[in-house]
Amino acid sequence: MVGSGLSILIELIVSLLLVVTISYCFIVNRKLTAIRADQSGLRQVIGELNRSSERAELAIAEMRRAAQNIDQEMSGHVTAAHMARDELIELVERTKGVQMQIEKLTDVDLKALQLVSKAANASSVSNEQLQLAKQLKRQRLGFGRERVFPSQTVENQALTDDKQKRVAKGSG
Repeated sequence: MVGSGLSILIELIVSLLLVVTISYCFIVNRKLTAIRADQSGLRQVIGELNRSSERAELAIAEMRRAAQNIDQEMSGHVTAAHMARDELIELVERTKGVQMQIEKLTDVDLKALQLVSKAANASSVSNEQLQLAKQLKRQRLGFGRERVFPSQTVENQALTDDKQKRVAKGSG
């Protein structure tokens, strides 16, 4: 009987292990079913992700083309701006040179005018003659073509005034 008791004990252990194995198979089956259900959802997510990445690649390619177009356009504007800047620098330099020449001429003309007014009596040089000299100087420097009288330029008026002075000195 000892042999039959041992065989019963072994059968009970095998039965118990069989029950545990069957239980574990049910648990694994439920998990596999859940994974399969999630797998179809996962496929949808992966498909959407692929479509999104394709759209992103197209958008990036379009952005690169737009950036290249903008770069070309901006380089043209930058080149034009550099040319305009260089031209302005050149004009400013020319203007400085002209300004210095004008200042020198103005100083010389004013000194000459002062010497003329000192040499001649202050009463012999009229205010009108000083105005004419100033206008002549402006006209020589190119600041305008003012007319003293509607039909005469400043130079013609000065010549007329000089003739009148000579006639006055000759008769006086």
